[in-house]
Amino acid sequence: MQLAQVREATVPRKDGAKTVLRTLADRTGETAHVTVLSGTTLYGLCECESPHHGTRAVIDINTFPLHATASGLCALAFGPSNLHAIALGSLEEFTANTPTTEAKLTQLIEVVRETGISHSDQCYEIEIQGIAAPIFDHTGHLAGAVAVACVASRFTPELAHTIKTELLIAARDITHNWGGTIPRPIEQSWAKTLTKMTKQETAS
Repeated sequence: MQLAQVREATVPRKDGAKTVLRTLADRTGETAHVTVLSGTTLYGLCECESPHHGTRAVIDINTFPLHATASGLCALAFGPSNLHAIALGSLEEFTANTPTTEAKLTQLIEVVRETGISHSDQCYEIEIQGIAAPIFDHTGHLAGAVAVACVASRFTPELAHTIKTELLIAARDITHNWGGTIPRPIEQSWAKTLTKMTKQETAS
């Protein structure tokens, strides 16, 4: 936490994320939040709950399990390689959907790398769907993730499309505010993901 506080004192990351989060929460109608990676730990930085619904996801944790949250999966997919061993050393089962084997976790990470977006389907909390996208800073390395936590009963294909579309906008904006640039391979993955979603929407 001390490292996170020092980083926050020298780089006003909250200020670079809060406005973006408010827009993201308003456009999706769900809770938006940002995490930052410090060492091998993923810390919560700030969050914004949407006023659109009386029932909404509440972010009440300070550190995010790498294997069980959408933000954590982003860190495993795009962060330092040593995070994988850290995650495998603590595969705590939070729900029946939590990946608790190396094979299952690896499978999820591969999907994140392919799409550029992570999805935690009630892996940390029952009735909560999490979707996240990576964010970067001036170093060119992963700085954390921006995510939307959605009440599962409201999670539809249409809402998933909206969340993913708005997440990518938010990830680019926060990355820009933090002096970074989204890596080209991730931008390419995002473009393919959006194209695929649009084709599926048209076909349906």
